[in-house]
Amino acid sequence: MLQVILFILKLIGWILLVILGLLILVLLAVIFTPLRYQAEASCPGKLSELEAGVSFGIFFRLISGRLQYRKGNLSWNIRAAWIRLGDTGDAEEEIEEAADDLEEMGEKVLEEIADAEETEEASEEPKSEQPAEETAEDTKSENLPQGPEDTPKEPVRESAAEASAESRDQKAENKSEESADTNKKKPKKKKKKTVPPDADTGESEKKPKKTLSDKITAVFDKIEYTFDKMCAKIEMLSAKAELVTDFLSDGVHQSAFLKCLAELKKLLFRLRPKQCRGEIRFGFEDPSLTGKVLAGASMLYPYWGEHAYCYPDFEEKVLEGEVSVKGAFRILPAAVMGWNLLWNRNVRRTVLDARRLILRLRK
Repeated sequence: MLQVILFILKLIGWILLVILGLLILVLLAVIFTPLRYQAEASCPGKLSELEAGVSFGIFFRLISGRLQYRKGNLSWNIRAAWIRLGDTGDAEEEIEEAADDLEEMGEKVLEEIADAEETEEASEEPKSEQPAEETAEDTKSENLPQGPEDTPKEPVRESAAEASAESRDQKAENKSEESADTNKKKPKKKKKKTVPPDADTGESEKKPKKTLSDKITAVFDKIEYTFDKMCAKIEMLSAKAELVTDFLSDGVHQSAFLKCLAELKKLLFRLRPKQCRGEIRFGFEDPSLTGKVLAGASMLYPYWGEHAYCYPDFEEKVLEGEVSVKGAFRILPAAVMGWNLLWNRNVRRTVLDARRLILRLRK
């Protein structure tokens, strides 16, 4: 039983050792395996037609990617083993072609449906004309004048008593109408509304007008308020400026800055490209600006003078040429830089003081 337990413990130890060895191998591979990159850029003559691309790969192109800029469009693509991420130009073109085909098919189907509807309407038109004619004939027959037999006969004579009664009624109606007209012509007297003196009329009381002295005092009060506010802001900014100057003038912080600058120079020297070539012809509308750009580029001549050539044009605005850069980047120099900065006491203290300074400035 004891031997079985010891065998199990031994097996677990070997498994943990193998896992630890694999982790160390992966870490060493990440640190020492270079990340290779290549950048290219070309311009035929106008800045709007600029084309540029950057590609990289690591672990024998097991992980690779590309970033491309072409005529105002930016596309990117990353591949890790069989996994792909980003934009794929071929797939987009296929999708656009399929969409165009679908649109054409839809237009054809709509045209066929419209033609079928037109033929159906043309076939139904003669059938619909017959009932319209019949209805017109029916309406004509209905509107014909009736014969003399259909007209009702009216009484020819009236009795004398009925005629006299009607004349009396008409006279009474005329008298009543005349009296109503006289009543209408008489103007009616309007009653005056009496309002009690204590009743609320709903009108707001008029505010007293401001005098000239009141207006002048109000203007001086506003000026005094804005002046006090500006003074408070100036005092606050001056206090923050004092804090920043004290932070920058400290000897510990200055030594930390110098250490970071020295490590950054070493890192950039190790990350410099291994191959660089190009030819550039440039020019601006202002010849003085062209001279300033040439003066700034001449400061880098000791680094790329043997590989790249610049041709300034002081007469016309132009930008054309080709540039290509190749190199490799290892994580080991960056790891060494981080290790050196982490174990520097002045750098650690500067980081803590910078955090405190940021908190004070935010208040």
